[in-house]
Amino acid sequence: MSMPYGEKNGGYSYTPDALNGIVGQLHHGEQLLDRVAARAVTGVDAGFSSAGVGAALAGVIRMATAAAGALGGSASKVHAANGAYDDIENTHAGQLKLNDKRDSDPDTQRETHVHG
Repeated sequence: MSMPYGEKNGGYSYTPDALNGIVGQLHHGEQLLDRVAARAVTGVDAGFSSAGVGAALAGVIRMATAAAGALGGSASKVHAANGAYDDIENTHAGQLKLNDKRDSDPDTQRETHVHG
């Protein structure tokens, strides 16, 4: 892996465990918000203000539900990114091994010097 972005020579760096930790935290937040929305009181007795309090509470429930959905979506994207980084690393590692094998093959070296 390269050095972290912004350091000398640039590049990027990631830690699969860190990305998995982020996914876990996002899912945990999603579950907490889902629980809050599921336990919300549907009927409010606040006297003359019942309609207003009920409407405010319904808005809070909608926001909690939307936030939970956003956290779940973000968790999915981070999980997918983690897999994409693994694919990139594996692809490049495989290509480097293949290049090393070709470079050490005497026939390939002869062709390169004749045709290169």
